Amino acid sequence: MNHRIKSDLNHIASGRPFKLFMKKGNLTPLKRSPRGSDVTWAAHDYNVKYTIHHIEDNRMYFNLPWKGHQVSGWYIDKETGELKDYCTHNMFPKWETYTLEEYGIQLIYKEPEHPVFKSDRRWMETKIEFPDAVIFVKYGDFYEIYHEDALFLHDNFDAILMKGKYARTAIPKVVVDKWTQHVHSKNREVIVITI
Repeated sequence: MNHRIKSDLNHIASGRPFKLFMKKGNLTPLKRSPRGSDVTWAAHDYNVKYTIHHIEDNRMYFNLPWKGHQVSGWYIDKETGELKDYCTHNMFPKWETYTLEEYGIQLIYKEPEHPVFKSDRRWMETKIEFPDAVIFVKYGDFYEIYHEDALFLHDNFDAILMKGKYARTAIPKVVVDKWTQHVHSKNREVIVITI
């Protein structure tokens, strides 16, 4: 399991909302759908915002937000990253397992309406002028990247997100050229602002 996945699992363990998605073009919500009458299991989907209800022996159980935050039968194993769900669709109920090659986690962050960080006002002004660019904010020996730009680096290049209410990551000055090349590989420009 890479550092980005470990970081994501730590974020959701500490209460960060998240969504799940299937990889490799698989759009079905489950390999084997549970019976429709079992609403606790059948209601799960891969486009719902979840939070963790509780953690028990490295098993992070989900909330069911539409059922008054009742605990669900799905969990993520914090050690392996595997997603487990209890299928009750036939006479032999069993646990189904999804590996990190089959599914992914999308962390959900709030988009700020007003400046949050010291440099947010400059970031927001620059983002309005250059909406498709990725804005790097230079702070001494680091570059900080905020909000949608931080999520872009996280989702595409495994940048580690900092803990907090809003999405944010940082890049050391010594590797900024590498990260700039990453952004360019997705046909996006980098704009550096200094605070």
